[in-house]
Amino acid sequence: RAAAAARQPHPDTAGAAASSSDAPRKSAPCKDTPSKGAGQQGPGGQGPHTGAGAAPCGDSARVACGRGAGLLSLTATRLDPWRWLGAPMLQCMAATLLFSLPVRVFGWGLPEPIFCMAPAFAWAMIRPSMAAPFGVLTMGLFLDIFWGGPMGLWALSLLVAYGTVLGARNMMVGQSRPMMWIWFAAACAVAQMVGFLVTQLDVRATPNLLAMLWQFLATILLYPFAHRLIDRFDDADVRFR
Repeated sequence: RAAAAARQPHPDTAGAAASSSDAPRKSAPCKDTPSKGAGQQGPGGQGPHTGAGAAPCGDSARVACGRGAGLLSLTATRLDPWRWLGAPMLQCMAATLLFSLPVRVFGWGLPEPIFCMAPAFAWAMIRPSMAAPFGVLTMGLFLDIFWGGPMGLWALSLLVAYGTVLGARNMMVGQSRPMMWIWFAAACAVAQMVGFLVTQLDVRATPNLLAMLWQFLATILLYPFAHRLIDRFDDADVRFR
């Protein structure tokens, strides 16, 4: 009896051994799902393959965080106000100065399109912004001073066109390029209609309708520049996609 009792383990001792054998299994490091073929026996009866693609979960999390940080930094760069507001505004002012030179081709002078309509339309389509209306106002005052019209004429015209596009932005998002070109032409028509009415009220005279039509046709040809600006910065801020 004494020998049989010595061979049988004590219940408390067996429970402690079982809990100690389970402890390493609970604290095993987390691994990603092994690649195909994991758990199969290798040639010559050797141990199972472990899968070359297995990596700790911490490494995957660090890689994902690194990618997210890179996207955030790229977004911050693309949304720089100087790139999507300042540079287009200066380019339009420079183009207006260039096309005002007294150059004649086959007896015809250079057209004078409203270059500022392109960024005004694009800014309203890219995203709502508190800085964009001030840029539109600046461009409008520049046109008033440079073209010698009533002060506030083009500033008001561009702001009304900008507000119209911003109000209809939800209807225009995702439409085809030809349809967007039509919307751009409608915005140009709104700006010129406001200018026409303000001129009539200010000088009590009707502007030259043929000159206005020629300017309108030259302005709607600028849509590819607006489209390029929209295409470049439209996805910069995921909140307004």
